[in-house]
Formats: sequence, structure tokens, C-alpha cells
Amino acid sequence: MEMTFEMAEEADIILNTVIEKGSADFYWYDTTIFNHHPKHYTNTLFILMNSIEENVVGKSVHGYSIVETYKTRTFLHKGGFKFLHQTQAQIQEKAAEKEKLNLEKLKYDVKNSKRIFRTYWWTFCISIAGFLLALGKIIYDLLQKQ
Repeated sequence: MEMTFEMAEEADIILNTVIEKGSADFYWYDTTIFNHHPKHYTNTLFILMNSIEENVVGKSVHGYSIVETYKTRTFLHKGGFKFLHQTQAQIQEKAAEKEKLNLEKLKYDVKNSKRIFRTYWWTFCISIAGFLLALGKIIYDLLQKQ
């Protein structure tokens, strides 16, 4: 599952809340901040957060609360999930642009190869004819001098 920009904003809300409050229950998030989402949305978001950035938040000993880890403040200071989502979007955009340019280059390469294939024998025959004419002229000039 890929994180959307809205999910990235909500993941940053979880990080900020964990830093401010110390910890909060999954149920508290589901009933207050994310009450417009389905039940257990916070747990799903928690799993997604840790699959994207390992150990960014943790579960409490009893497993019902989200707690701060050694990475939480540093990750949020670096921009959090919104920044991560934006950089990934930029990377995907650049990759798509590069792929588009590569396809365009390939199209021109194919056209150029076809042109070279069509005109190869004509140019080869003209160069042989030019060589034979030059050789004939040299022989003619040598015979004229004698």
C-alpha cells in the first residue's frame, strides 16, 4: 500500500502528538483526530508508517498506545512523512520524464536506422562508381603519357 499525501499529513500529526503527549492510545486517535476514517485506521497507518520508515514510532508495552522512539524527533525535524512523500513524488516525476525522453530518443533512433538501411546500397554503389571512375581516369592519364 502506498502512502497518499493526506495519509502523510496524518502520519505527521501522529508524530507531533506523540512528541507533545508522550503517548496516546490507538482508540484515542480513532475517536478524536481520525473519527472521519474507518475504525482501526490509526493501527493501519501505524503499520504503514513503520513499513516506510522503520522504528519511527513504537507501541507501548501493553500494545495499545503509540510511543516515541529514538528516531521520532529526528525524522520529524527532517520533514516527516510529508517531505518524504513530496521527494518520492519528485523522483517518480523525474523518472517518468526520463522515460518519456528515452522513448522519444528511441523513436528517432529507429527512424534514423530505417533511413540508413534504405540509403545504404545507393551510397555504396555511388562510392564504387566514383572509385571506378577515378581508377579509370588514372589509367587513362597513364596511357596518354606513354
